[in-house]
Amino acid sequence: MSRASRWAPYPLGPQELECWLETVPQFTHAAAPTETLDVLPTRNPKIIFKALATGAVLYSPQDEVYFGLNPVGVRVWELLPPANKNLDDVCRTLASEYPDAPAEMIRADVAELLEELGKLGLVVPADASARQSS
Repeated sequence: MSRASRWAPYPLGPQELECWLETVPQFTHAAAPTETLDVLPTRNPKIIFKALATGAVLYSPQDEVYFGLNPVGVRVWELLPPANKNLDDVCRTLASEYPDAPAEMIRADVAELLEELGKLGLVVPADASARQSS
């Protein structure tokens, strides 16, 4: 499975989404070093989050984009500000919850997910969140 398809960075219909969420792996690829995120992005307040038995869906009504998250992706979403302020804190929490996953892999996966979410406008830079909600 390609890295690009792991986080479902493309529109999905409800039926495709259910099938996709059932097959998404958790921390399954070799990781590359990532650069440090000094300040984590925040959840875009205009995004709708819907928890499912096998993960969650993020929906952007403005762009009409669905984005599927597996359980680890949901946990990353939950760990975004105000819960944590930086990538190191998120990775430490995930490492304690997934002790079999190498720290480098966790960091690379989280950074990749945040990059994809940012490209789609599902998260926004911390200083932009106030502007997005108005």
